[in-house]
Amino acid sequence: MKFTIADTGIGIDERFKSKIFGIFSQGDISVNKKYTGTGLGLSISKQLAMMMNGNISFESTLGEGSTFTFTCSFKKSDYYEKNIEVMNDNKISEDDNINNLWMNKSILCIETNSIDKEVMESIVERKGCKYIHAHNISEALKILNCNYVDLILLDMKLNKLEDFEKIKEMRISRVKGKNIPIIGMSSYTIMENREILMNLGIDHCISKPFNVEEIYNIFEIYL
Repeated sequence: MKFTIADTGIGIDERFKSKIFGIFSQGDISVNKKYTGTGLGLSISKQLAMMMNGNISFESTLGEGSTFTFTCSFKKSDYYEKNIEVMNDNKISEDDNINNLWMNKSILCIETNSIDKEVMESIVERKGCKYIHAHNISEALKILNCNYVDLILLDMKLNKLEDFEKIKEMRISRVKGKNIPIIGMSSYTIMENREILMNLGIDHCISKPFNVEEIYNIFEIYL
């Protein structure tokens, strides 16, 4: 992975560019210098980059600023590999889609995090389901006013009492008039709050991080 950090600071004088990664090295060594420091930051940064099988470099213009670039090499975790393997095993070809019982199913995901949103969208669409996204419960209620969905995935980052109250409103579809299964997702321990969540209308609770196979098993149960 390659990271780039740019600033519009004082820049680095040509005389110091060859020494900037040295220990206790600073561009301004005058007594009345404006910027203080030990001169160890870039030296430590270089060592850290090298420990991660990478390197660090920079470009700088005096009076205009500097751009530092460092690279690192990472190994994919077992968690990532297993999820990708499951997702690949569940890829659907065009021919399979014709007979897929989930093809006409719609899943509403209420998620505030953009990265989690993209991950969940990929997981849902790999099963041939229609993915619908809402940033919050209020937006979800508007969607449900004129659209029918078969399942709701709800990220439980709720810190307002009225948010919990609104969950009850989502239980009954305004389109077809029947209860919609709601799956709560949380990065916190939710077992102790399970009874409270169930009373609000949450049908099932899962803890983050979850694996793809677990999500697909839940789809199998509730769809």
